[in-house]
Formats: sequence, C-alpha cells, structure tokens
Amino acid sequence: MTRRKLTSCALFLGAAVLSVVLAGASCAAGANSVAGAGPETVATAHGPGTGVLARVNGAAITRADVERAIAIFLAQSRASHDLTPEARQEAENGALEQLIGTQLLYQGGLRLVTKDLENEVAARVAEVKAKFPSQSAYDAALKSNDLTEAEARDMVRRDLVAAKLLDKEVTAKIAVSRDEIATFYRQNLEKFSLPESVQISHILIEVRPEATAGESSGARDKADTVRAKLLAGADFATLAQSQSDCPSKEAGGDLGVFGKEEMISEFEAPVAALKVGEISPVIKTRFGYHVVRLTGRTVASVRPLAEVQEKIASYLKETRSRQAIDEYVGELKKKAVIELSAGG
Repeated sequence: MTRRKLTSCALFLGAAVLSVVLAGASCAAGANSVAGAGPETVATAHGPGTGVLARVNGAAITRADVERAIAIFLAQSRASHDLTPEARQEAENGALEQLIGTQLLYQGGLRLVTKDLENEVAARVAEVKAKFPSQSAYDAALKSNDLTEAEARDMVRRDLVAAKLLDKEVTAKIAVSRDEIATFYRQNLEKFSLPESVQISHILIEVRPEATAGESSGARDKADTVRAKLLAGADFATLAQSQSDCPSKEAGGDLGVFGKEEMISEFEAPVAALKVGEISPVIKTRFGYHVVRLTGRTVASVRPLAEVQEKIASYLKETRSRQAIDEYVGELKKKAVIELSAGG
C-alpha cells in the first residue's frame, strides 16, 4: 500500500468524500513532518500515549481517527489487513496527511456554511442508508468501522463543508477551452482509435474428443450438407437453431463481435477472406466442424472529436483540479500551525 493510494480512499460508507479529490496531495511527508507545512509547524507537540497524533490550528487528530481511516480504506479496497510493519507505517503516514488536509479544508470552509447545511447532511446520510437493505445492516456497517451515528454525520458534514470550499476556491475557477480539447484530441488520437472488428455467426457440428473416425467423418458430411443448404439459400438462423450443437443456436448462431486476434486461430484466415453475408468453407477445430457467416465488418477508425469531446473536457478538468487542489492544500499548510506528536 502507498500513501498515495490511502489518501485517495473514501473515508465514509459509500458517500462522496473529500479524500477522493485529495488523492495524492502532499504525499512526501514523513512521520514527523508535513509536506508543504510552513515554518509554524512544530515537530513535537504531544507526548507518547496521549492518542493525539497532530493538532491542526488547535484541532486534534487522534490515533483513533487514523486507525479508522486505514480500516475503512482497507475494507473498501478489499485489501489485506495483514500489513507489513513498513506498509503499516506508510499507511499511517498517508492517513495522517489526508486527515490534516481534510481538517484544513473543513476549517476554511466553515465561513461558507449556510442554514441549509444540516438538511444537506441529512439528505446525504439518507442516500447512504438507502444502499443498505435495512437499518440494522447500516448500523452493523457503522459498528464494523467503529463509528457512531453522530460520528458518521460529522464526517459527512465535514466533507460537505470542505467540498464547498474547494468548489468555490478551486474547481469553479478551472475551465477547459475548445482549443485545448481539440489539441488533446490531435495529440492522443491513438486513445480514440477503434480497431477493425467483425461480427460472425456459426453452425457447429460437434465432434467429441472420444469420437471414432467414422463419427468424425459423419460430422464432416453433416457440415458439408449444412453449408450446401446455406449456399442454396436456406436461412442461416433457422438452420443454426435446428442443426448447431453450440448454445449460440438460440441466437441464430450469432457469436457476437470480435477484434483482431480475438477469434480462435482457425477462424482468422477464412473469416478475413469473407465479404459480409458470405459463407465460409467448413472449418475444423477441436470442437468439431463449423460453417461461419460474416454478418458485419467494421473497418479500423478513429472516433470523431464531436463524439469524445465531453469526455476529454471532463478528463482535463479532473486532472487540473487534482493538481490545483494539491497546490491549494499546500498553501493552506504553509499558513497553518500544524503540531505533530512524536508518538501518540
């Protein structure tokens, strides 16, 4: 586990939380220093055993806070709880960094609090509860994360307050122009390329591994007969439903769409030679004998800009937002009094 991973984790039960947008913020901190912290940072503010690992402008961050952050991250990511001592220390450092940044944003966002905040908190908590089959299941999830209902509400409240600050001071100021979108598109055409693909149907006359030579020969004869009927104008889907030994017969023999090298190797050359609507020669594979029809072919192409411009805009804005948030949190740390404990 890395601190970057932990600082990007969600610290609440499925709610949108601040740590998502804080991914990677100030990941260079050590156990007794905070990346970006200014000269007012004090190296040792509290002795071992107090449970307080840091104070941010006077507000305490406890070992319990850090342990909860790590536990929730491990649960959400389904990562092993059996961490090596080095990984454990790295996780603790990352959690503490994330909590310091969250605390600073919460403190800065308090000036933007409105009378509707508690209604927003209640609505967000209700959204989370709705994801559980019952109140008891929700309560059990809280208990498993060592959270009370009040603590859960407080986490959501803090997230909302901090998010409002980030929206006003950071993300709302980030814009992506049409020219920037077009430039990104031109410079990354390979990201929008669509490979050649084919859609095929088949009729399989199965030959079991234990089949005798006579049974194999009979299967080949049946496949030849099926192909002759198709060439004479018989409906492919109807024949597939009555003659094929493949489950695809229920869909008229349709096998779906395949990209380059996605088909079994025996199909590649015969299918490549077909035009749409044509029937292949009988093809032998380990499954038996196949008669294949090419039902569609899409040539390699590049998705047009109009089709992908919204995704590009979202990607560019998200990327810039993450960087801007890192920088914004760094500036807050420079102005803050951050006191770190030597032990806790």
